[in-house]
Amino acid sequence: MSSYHVMLYIHITCAALSLFLFTLRGIWMMKESNLLQLRVVRFLPHIIDTVLLLAAVALTIIINQFPLVTHWLTVKLIALIIYICLGMVALRLGKTKN
Repeated sequence: MSSYHVMLYIHITCAALSLFLFTLRGIWMMKESNLLQLRVVRFLPHIIDTVLLLAAVALTIIINQFPLVTHWLTVKLIALIIYICLGMVALRLGKTKN
C-alpha cells in the first residue's frame, strides 16, 4: 500500500472520529452528563484533530497541491476554520444548551 493510501485512510478515519466525538460531546452536554469531565474525553479530540491535520498536510505534500493555489483545498481549509469556530461556540462559549 502506498504512503498516499495510508495517509488517506488515517485522514478519513480521524475525520469520522472527530465528527462522531463532536456529536457525542454535544449530546452529553445537553444531557448534562458527567462523562464530559472524564480526562480522556477532554484530551482525545485534540489528539484526533492534530493527527487529522497532520495527515492532511502530508496528503497535500504527497499530491503536490496546496491551499491558496488549488481551489478545492482552499475551500476545505476555510471549512476547517469554520468547523473549529463553530465547535468553540457550541461546546465552550455557548451560554445555553440551545
